[in-house]
Amino acid sequence: MKYTALFQLKITHEYFSEVIEDIAIVLASETKRIFNSKQFLVKKNTDGIQVLVAENNTKLDYVFECYIVPTSDEIKGITKSPNVEDDEIVVYTNDSKGTETLHKSIVKRKETIHVKGYQPLGKVQIRIPKKSQTYQINLESRSIKWKYYFITDGNKELSISSRNDEFAFVELSELDHKISNLQSSFPEAQIKVFESENEISYTQKTIL
Repeated sequence: MKYTALFQLKITHEYFSEVIEDIAIVLASETKRIFNSKQFLVKKNTDGIQVLVAENNTKLDYVFECYIVPTSDEIKGITKSPNVEDDEIVVYTNDSKGTETLHKSIVKRKETIHVKGYQPLGKVQIRIPKKSQTYQINLESRSIKWKYYFITDGNKELSISSRNDEFAFVELSELDHKISNLQSSFPEAQIKVFESENEISYTQKTIL
């Protein structure tokens, strides 16, 4: 039986510089029932899935539904969590104009999915396009302000700079509990603290 491509769904992540890790694409129950027939194929690849249909199948009035699920504490910890209630979920849908854009919204959950104990980061609903398309979803990394603590034996001028001055750091004047602990351990030393002006996203890439 010959097959032709319907669409491709790519998942990227802000953290990873190359292949995304520990993310599963899980078919919704109704989609699994329909697409597990010999009329369709769902092929996994390194960055998502490709959906194909038998060339003799002309009935394509379906909505393909799947979930994006983390499969480890590591990926869950570095991925920015969607701001939703416990009974809600982020949904990505394609439009009726046939573009490759996926629109993001928040809806009530209709079914509960867990993979290795982890809940989905989002749900994808794709109405089968009239021509082959490639859809892409980019998952965001968590972000945090960075701090650097310097201990020196004299009154030295210090500063921090990043490549291409992408990030700016300012010296803090207020004490925190870490500085107090360091001062008690190094009473004769000079202690300086620098903090990034903005939050910096978690990433595999070297950025300083």
